[in-house]
Amino acid sequence: MKAVKGFLRHLGGRLLLAGASCAIASCSDGSEGEGDLIGESSVPVIGGSTAPAGYAPWQMAIDRFAGTNLYFYCGGTLLPDSLAGGSRYLVTAAHCMHEPENGPALSPADLMIVAGERNLDVSEPTEQVRSVANIFVHPSYDAGTGRNDIAIVRMNSPVTFGASVQPIEMPDGRYDATYTAAITGWGETETGDYPSVLLKADLPIVDQATCASVMGPVLPTMICAGYANGIKGGCSGDSGGPLTATNGTGHQQLAGIVSWGDEPCSKYTVFTRAVDYVPWIRSITSSQPFACQGQTPPGYTDWQQDSADPDRIFLDVDTTQCNFPTASEPAYFTSLGGDSGHFTSLGATSIYSATATKFRVNVKKSGITPAQANSWKWHLNWQGASINQNQNEMCTGRTTPGATSWVQYNTRTVYVDVDTSRCNRTSTPRYFTSLGGSGYHWTTLGANNIYLPTKDGFRVYVVQDGITPAIANQRNWHINWASTPPAAQTNLNQCTGSTAPGSNWVQYSTDSVYIDVNTSSCQRTVKPLYFASLRGQSSFFSANGVTSIYKPTPTGFRVYLSQPGLTAADAAARQYSIDWGAYR
Repeated sequence: MKAVKGFLRHLGGRLLLAGASCAIASCSDGSEGEGDLIGESSVPVIGGSTAPAGYAPWQMAIDRFAGTNLYFYCGGTLLPDSLAGGSRYLVTAAHCMHEPENGPALSPADLMIVAGERNLDVSEPTEQVRSVANIFVHPSYDAGTGRNDIAIVRMNSPVTFGASVQPIEMPDGRYDATYTAAITGWGETETGDYPSVLLKADLPIVDQATCASVMGPVLPTMICAGYANGIKGGCSGDSGGPLTATNGTGHQQLAGIVSWGDEPCSKYTVFTRAVDYVPWIRSITSSQPFACQGQTPPGYTDWQQDSADPDRIFLDVDTTQCNFPTASEPAYFTSLGGDSGHFTSLGATSIYSATATKFRVNVKKSGITPAQANSWKWHLNWQGASINQNQNEMCTGRTTPGATSWVQYNTRTVYVDVDTSRCNRTSTPRYFTSLGGSGYHWTTLGANNIYLPTKDGFRVYVVQDGITPAIANQRNWHINWASTPPAAQTNLNQCTGSTAPGSNWVQYSTDSVYIDVNTSSCQRTVKPLYFASLRGQSSFFSANGVTSIYKPTPTGFRVYLSQPGLTAADAAARQYSIDWGAYR
């Protein structure tokens, strides 16, 4: 990032720091720095043009006190709130909440917030000035790598919505290299000046590999935009500000938060990817129960080889962003995405060592290695939900670990009837499950196959050679479950549906069939995270593959089922169908 010496400007009675180096946002009065993050008041919009009045009503200015003087420091973005007609929250970069060069953390008393700002040199009637009540820096922010460079600021009182002050819409999916986005800010321009009036620039989103070839390591939770030669992009002073993109219905959504760039602002700009932090944002801005989703990076997931089993890999999933209460053990649900081979694997929906901040899955397949898994782009889609929440969108629960009412079915199968009556459903919902425990459940079949579903419960059979109820409880085996409404919902976060029983199954091989699931009713414009379960009338508790997701698009995905001797005619006769959920 360009090292620009900070300077003072008198702005309508306020002294503002217009320039300073650092992480595109973090520079202080009179200081010089050469950090890589786009820090406080550092990144300007290179190659931008003047934004018309009311262009980005979610753009916020974060000012900082230095003694009795007040200086412009960083950008921010106004967030939706549960209040009617106003909001108390904005999102910015975590490094904006520190002294320059990632020094000591700032306190609420150090900052002032301005909404409705356009010209820093003029006191405008649209401005609303607020003090700060709380600062929430992401708990896993890493200043060295820029990981989780995101923070939320809560103002002491809400700003009021109007033509010049509006919240940004949260993203309902991932924005990738097919999109053009827009950056706004008061950062340094290509001439080295700091503008008084808000600037804007349209930037193409750049794929991770191309960006990394120019910028160096770019994490999956980051998004790149701009040009390799830096003719347009962020610079000193833009840090913490928004990158916005338009979804398929014409809505402007938050795609990224300005984070870092190269020292002379002559390459791409790197942003914190907003969609990966929606659950964390909502955990702070909303007091309502919520489900939290995530995805490990396809092709770059941190699979580890199990030293005791050459046919098993494992993955530790970090769920810190969900901000679950420390003492809780949420219910986690998973699906395994990839390009090849994963429908014949075992274990991806078996949950180990679950805490409020992590869980582990073991995946078993003959000859599997981390390198092979990543060459097939195996990755985990996951969702966490507070246990025993009960709302229309999702009702959750689990059977008792160590005391589940397992019943012997045959020499290699146990089952349990799961009671969901407290959800008070009036019709049969979609059920999604995972198998929790402390050992050996990664080699089971059946936990995601739903029998006899009603509005008050369902049955699950679990298959493993030699299993008994006593052994299952000794291993703390239990069913995590979620109930969602039977009709498709197209809210920001969740959409559910089902295929027609017995219809559209296609023969794939001697022992496998597949189905293409149509999710176009959700009206997504970017790929959501998909989860699935299998229901039918008979003989399907030994079928494998329902939670392995192939060929996901905004309008559907494919599922393969593997079972000895299975034909498309069998699937039709047994009324096999896929219940599915699409999230984000």
